[in-house]
Amino acid sequence: MLNNGPNTNKRLLSLLTQLNFTQNKEQLSKINSNNCSNKEKIKVEFKRTFDPQPLLFYLDSPHFQERREVLETLNCPKISQLVKVIGWQGDSLQTKRAATNAIFFELLKKKVLSVELLKKNPAAFLAKLETLSMTGEPGTKFAVQFSLFAFSILHLGTERHEKYLQAIDDAQLVGCFAITELSHGSNVNGICTTAVYDVEKQIFIINTPDPLSSKWWIGNASHAHMCTVFCQLYINNQHYGIHAFLVPLRDPKDCCNRYPGVFVGDCGEKMGANGLDNSILRFTNVQIPRENLLNRLSDVAIDGTFSSIYKEPNERFAEMLGELSAGRALLSSPLPLQVGITIAIRYSALRPQFGPPNQPEIPILFYQSQKRRLIPLIATCYAMCFTRNVIYVTWGSSVGVHVEKLERNEIHALTSGVKALTTELIANGLKTCRESSGSHGYSNIGRIGYALAVQQASVTYEGDVVVLLQVTAKELLVNFKRFMQNKPIAKSMQFFQDFSDVLNGGTFNKSELNSTNFENQIFEPNFYVKSMQFRTCYLLNRLINKMQFQPNYDTWQANLYDLITLAKSFAEVIILDCFAKATINNTNTTFQNHLNSLCSLYGLSRIEEHMGFFCATNYFESNESFAINDLITQLCEQLAQHSLSLTDAFGFTDNSIATPLAQSDNHSYHLMMSRYLRAALDSNTWPVNQIPI
Repeated sequence: MLNNGPNTNKRLLSLLTQLNFTQNKEQLSKINSNNCSNKEKIKVEFKRTFDPQPLLFYLDSPHFQERREVLETLNCPKISQLVKVIGWQGDSLQTKRAATNAIFFELLKKKVLSVELLKKNPAAFLAKLETLSMTGEPGTKFAVQFSLFAFSILHLGTERHEKYLQAIDDAQLVGCFAITELSHGSNVNGICTTAVYDVEKQIFIINTPDPLSSKWWIGNASHAHMCTVFCQLYINNQHYGIHAFLVPLRDPKDCCNRYPGVFVGDCGEKMGANGLDNSILRFTNVQIPRENLLNRLSDVAIDGTFSSIYKEPNERFAEMLGELSAGRALLSSPLPLQVGITIAIRYSALRPQFGPPNQPEIPILFYQSQKRRLIPLIATCYAMCFTRNVIYVTWGSSVGVHVEKLERNEIHALTSGVKALTTELIANGLKTCRESSGSHGYSNIGRIGYALAVQQASVTYEGDVVVLLQVTAKELLVNFKRFMQNKPIAKSMQFFQDFSDVLNGGTFNKSELNSTNFENQIFEPNFYVKSMQFRTCYLLNRLINKMQFQPNYDTWQANLYDLITLAKSFAEVIILDCFAKATINNTNTTFQNHLNSLCSLYGLSRIEEHMGFFCATNYFESNESFAINDLITQLCEQLAQHSLSLTDAFGFTDNSIATPLAQSDNHSYHLMMSRYLRAALDSNTWPVNQIPI
C-alpha cells in the first residue's frame, strides 16, 4: 500500500462530493434520479402498497408503546453511530468493546429498563428488553444485567436482598450470572464450583476446585461488581445440591480493584458478537456472608441447619432452573430474522439482474425463485411475532406468584420448545437472507452476516437446542400418561382430546374438520393447526409404543431422535395456533387479506416441510401435495407485491437497521460507495493508483 498524501485525500473527498456525501454529513443526501446513469436501465417493479402502521400496531400489541419508547431512545445519533461501530468488521476488538460498553452505560443512565417494571409488568419488561437487542451486543449485556442477574435475585432471593435490586435500578450495581463451567454446560447438576459453610465464621467459602470447573462464557464479568454464582453446597461435609450465591467481584467505587481470590480472564474472540465481553471466573477461598445465599427456596441457619420449602431436591432444582425461563422466553423473539428479511427484501427490490430481451433490467425480487426463498420468511416472522406475544404474557403471568406444578412445568416446556425451534428457524432464515443477497449480503456492511454470527450463539445459550427439546418431550410424555389416566393435563396439550383415536393407535379422517373438502379446508387457519396436531399425536403414539411405555435412560437414548422430532412438532403446533388465533381474532379490515395470506403461506410451508410424513400416513393424497406446492408459489407471487410494506410493518427505520444495503429511499449503492470511501479516507490506506475515478 502506498501512503496517501493530501492529494489522495482531495481525490477521495471529490468522489464523496459527487455522491452528495461529505465528511460532515451523516446521512446521504437525496440524489436526483436524473444523475444516476444506472437508473435508466432499471425497471422498478416493487413499491410500497399500503400504510404499515395499523399492522405494526397489531404485531407489537399489547406492548406497542413500550417498544416505541425504546426505539426513540436508540435513534439518538450518538447511540446509532456506536451501533454501526460494533458491527463494522474493520474495527478492533478493543474498539467494539468500548462502543458496546459506551452504549450499555449510556442506556443504564437513561433507565430504559428497571427491576420495578420487571415486578409490575414482566411481559412489558421483556418487550422492552427485546427491542434493546436491536443494538446487538449492548442488548445482550442488558439481558445479562436484568433477565439473569436481577431476575435471579428477584426469583431466588428474599427481602434481605432487596437492596441489590434498588442498586440495580439506580445504575449503581452491574452484575453477571455464572452457571456454565468449562467442562459443564447443559448438565447443571454436574457443575463443580463449591460453597462450603463455615459455622464458626458464619460465612460461605467459594472455591473453584480445578481448572475444568472455571466458570466460562460469563457476560459482563469484565466490569461487573457482583455475580450470581451457582455452586454445590456443603455443610459439615454433607452435600445439599445446587444453590445460588451473590459473590462480590469488585469494589463498586473502583472497578479496577478486584477482591482477593477472584480471577477474571477473557474467553477470547468468537465467530460473532465480539463487542460482548465473555469471561472466565475462578474463585480461591472467596469468603461471602451467610446472607448472600439466595434463600427463597432453601436456607442455612446460623448454626448450619439446612431447610427447604421442597422435600424433594429435584423439585427445588426444577424451580431454581425456572430462572432461565425468562431468557428462553426472550429468545422466542423473531427480531434478528425481521432485520435480516427486511434487508434482503429491500435489496432484492432494488438489485437489477437481467430482464426480458431488449428491455430494462428487472429487480431480482421479480424472479419466482427469489420470491420462493424470501416471502415465506416474512410469514415466518409474523408467526413468531404473535407467538412471542403469547409467550411473554404466559411467562409474565407466572412471575412473583404461586404457580401449580402442572402449569409451572408447562411454561418450562413451552419456553424450552419454542426457544429451540425459533432460534433454529431464525438461523436458517438468516442464512437464506444472506445467500439471497449475493456478494453484498456477504459484505459486513450488509449486516446480515453479522446478525447470523450473533444468532448462532442464541441457538446455544439459555439451553442447547437438543437439550431443551428433550425437556419439552418429557412433558409431552408426562401429560400423555395423565391423559390416559383421565387426569388434568396442560392447557397447551388439550388437543389430545381431539385425537384420542390417534393416541390409542387408530386413524384420523380430515373430513372430521370443520370443512368437508380439501379446497375449502386449505385456506382455513385452523386446518394448519389441526394438521400439525395430528402429526404430533401420531408421533407421540408411535414413540410410546417404541419405548414400550418405559421411558428409562436406555429407552430414552435409543429413541432420542424421535423424542426431538416430537418436541419440534409440538412447538410448531404452538406457533401455528398463535398465528391462527391472531388471524381469526383480527378486526382491522385494512390488512385482513394480507394476514390471511401470510397465515396460509406459513401453514402450508410447514405442511410442505413435512409432506413425506403426511403422505406416508395418508393424511394427504399425492395430488393434494402437488396442489399445496402450487398454492405456496401463488401466495409468494401475490405477497411479493406487498413485501416492502409487509416488512415496513416491523417498524425499523433506516437508522436502526444500520446498513446502506437496505435504504428505504433506494439509494443503497451510493451510500455503500460512500461508506467505503469514508473508510479509505479515515484509514489512509487506499492505494493511489487504485482510486476509482
